[in-house]
Amino acid sequence: MTAPPEGGRANRAVLKQMAKALGVPKSSLSIERGERGRDELLAVQDPPEGLEARVAGLLRAHVAER
Repeated sequence: MTAPPEGGRANRAVLKQMAKALGVPKSSLSIERGERGRDELLAVQDPPEGLEARVAGLLRAHVAER
């Protein structure tokens, strides 16, 4: 993320980007751990069917880019 960590802007940017990538409403995501660090643990409330497959696809694409 390129948003500065001031005032929670970086965390809001993470939630917005992840919601878009996962195809879920931003309101369904929350940061469970890591709000003040570089690594966050996100939770998805009422995950839609097929979410695990989308996450796996994103991870495969990320690994392939490296």
